[in-house]
Amino acid sequence: IQLKQGVCAYKSKNRVVFEKEVEKSNLTYPITIPCEIDTGRYIIKIEKAEKATFKNSDGVLYFDGDKLPYNAIIRTKRTSDNILTFGGQNKSLKKYFTDKKIDARISKHLPLIAVDSEIYAVCSIDISKRLKVEKSTKNIIKLICKLKGD
Repeated sequence: IQLKQGVCAYKSKNRVVFEKEVEKSNLTYPITIPCEIDTGRYIIKIEKAEKATFKNSDGVLYFDGDKLPYNAIIRTKRTSDNILTFGGQNKSLKKYFTDKKIDARISKHLPLIAVDSEIYAVCSIDISKRLKVEKSTKNIIKLICKLKGD
């Protein structure tokens, strides 16, 4: 239900959620290291990490920077997107979000690292097996994705 001042109310599982509608952005953001990007809904920080501080936490992902293609960008999802999951399965992004139980209203705004229709990371959720950090990794990159206002 569309309410006043751009607020939308919808049912999600067993609760009612109120959300201020933000225009869906089709903008793309180039990746440089280090960088900080404000997508309107999320703040994304990409920076080098030291192996000594390599520890997963909420909203933080680590990946091998040498495996990231030079033409990778940050964008939102598109219909033809696919991801090679960390477990090694190739899935459509829609199926991936369904399997992870991520609501469509959330998934349409999640920042992604992509090259064409290949997804390399779903910010704050998971990375593709293609960016996996291994013992031989020398260039560890820290990807921090926080909902604006958190």
